[in-house]
Amino acid sequence: MIYLYAALKSVFSVVVLFLLTKMMGRRQVSQLSLFDYVNGISFGSIAAEIAISRNIEDVFIGTVAMAVYTGVALLFDVISNHSIKARRFIEGVPIILVEHGKIYEKNFSRAKIDLNEFLMSMRKEGFFDLDEVDTAIFEPNGMISVLPKADREPVRACDLNINREERSLCAVAIIDGKIMENNVKNVGFDVKYVENKLKSAKISADDVFYASLSSNGKLSVYSKTKTKPNDILE
Repeated sequence: MIYLYAALKSVFSVVVLFLLTKMMGRRQVSQLSLFDYVNGISFGSIAAEIAISRNIEDVFIGTVAMAVYTGVALLFDVISNHSIKARRFIEGVPIILVEHGKIYEKNFSRAKIDLNEFLMSMRKEGFFDLDEVDTAIFEPNGMISVLPKADREPVRACDLNINREERSLCAVAIIDGKIMENNVKNVGFDVKYVENKLKSAKISADDVFYASLSSNGKLSVYSKTKTKPNDILE
């Protein structure tokens, strides 16, 4: 009986946590402010206490505590939206790490980020050579925004006065050897079409790690591989 009671309380705490989180809005972990992060940890701790507590009174107290945390979070959002100074204090301000090719070491300390983390973020943004970066800014949510040097910026169709057709999302056609039949149908094709494409390319579906299918019938295939890349970034 005690195990059933614990299970019911766990379900209750998860439901309450879900509803309160929905009220606060959806954000990725990287988009959380410091206050949101602290709130998340507190919510998790209180929900765990509710689940393992044997006293029904503790359940109600924990629920009230989570409601208070939610109320304070919503209040902070209102204050941030109406006061620039409060927003800067609560959410933080952008920090320039690189400007016109010059690295600001002190700002790295302010942002609590080291050079290796910075270089990793640059690679994630597509910059494997720091010479391509004009300005890099550490945003309050922990992300790094990058402005490439003028001669490194990609050429856009509008720069060349070229009119291009609008593109649509590609369907996930194959995941780990499995053909996603519904996804394929939703872009106007069938499983047989995908199989014929694979047959023409002399590839078995079992050997495909990922494949996408565009609305114009183009199948992009990424095969499984057991080879390892050369490690040059350690």
